[in-house]
Amino acid sequence: MIRRLTITALFLLVFGVQLATAQSCSSYTSGVSFGIYTGTTSDTTGSVTVTCTSATTYSIGLSAGMASGATVTSRAMTGPSSTLLSYKLFSDATYTSNWGNTSGSGWVTGTGTGSAQVYTIHAQIPAGQLAVPGTYTDTIIVTVTY
Repeated sequence: MIRRLTITALFLLVFGVQLATAQSCSSYTSGVSFGIYTGTTSDTTGSVTVTCTSATTYSIGLSAGMASGATVTSRAMTGPSSTLLSYKLFSDATYTSNWGNTSGSGWVTGTGTGSAQVYTIHAQIPAGQLAVPGTYTDTIIVTVTY
């Protein structure tokens, strides 16, 4: 009697699979336009839209602007003959949370979802300012840190 011996070899291969994804964010803004200032409080809105990869935490800051002596709590638009018209930017509709550019204070924070997230900029010109007729402008730099 002949017996056959069958040998089966079993090889176990172990290997790792790795993938790294880069965090990324993009943003765009819509400007703030007050229209015609009549000396009374003037409110309007603009927006910042941020799109970040999922789970990416980020902060949005708004600069002081370009007017001489401006700060994030005392912004100003420059008009004819360098006349200034003060205004404020807030992150809430009740006009109480100043939107600045300082870590831990004044920044708006969020976590990316992979989709666009829109943040409203609430802008206000206080009443009682004497404004020389003309066009007033300012430029705000939006910083998204992630």
